[in-house]
Amino acid sequence: MKLIKSTIVLLFMLAACNSQGSEQEVNDAVKAYVLSSGKPHKLRSVYGVDLPSDGFDSFYIYPSIISGELNVSPFVYFDEKTKKSTGDSYTRCNIVMSFHGGVLIAPRQFVADDAKNSTPCFGFDKKISIVKNRSGSWIIVNALYQGMSGDPEIIPEVYSFDGKKLCYSDSASLALESGKISVKKLVDEIISINKYDECSG
Repeated sequence: MKLIKSTIVLLFMLAACNSQGSEQEVNDAVKAYVLSSGKPHKLRSVYGVDLPSDGFDSFYIYPSIISGELNVSPFVYFDEKTKKSTGDSYTRCNIVMSFHGGVLIAPRQFVADDAKNSTPCFGFDKKISIVKNRSGSWIIVNALYQGMSGDPEIIPEVYSFDGKKLCYSDSASLALESGKISVKKLVDEIISINKYDECSG
């Protein structure tokens, strides 16, 4: 059988059992991440999700998707750290990934000179792309930020996983958003972590 070194996997968000890390482990990791900046308020709404009868918690984890050994779940949360420093309330978006029983979250800082870092994130579109090559995997999600008109605007965000660290790549995200690179072309992009990437430990 001919081995294909590089593949592009386009997946739709599906509810799935977390075989690499239990659902409780993922939930606990996200909760610890959210609470690390202080006790947050509850979310008022989450894009594409009906309001539960008892309301939302301070974070919401979308159903996971599985691609090989990777199990990825986007999540939205209330960022108490931003509220303390600016007085404004922001909801933020990130992803959590389980791999070989471990759970990884990229430590998003939201300090770059980017307009989306000073606007709330409402949640995620349901499509996610995972691009694999010999250096690892690119994970592309479509986050919805508040646009100039106040309506949600889809902004692609790119993460990389080199087999050890999960990183948010601001440069790759901006390149994809501006059209300088496409999802298909990421198959030829070797993952190389730089000092500006926000990576798990």
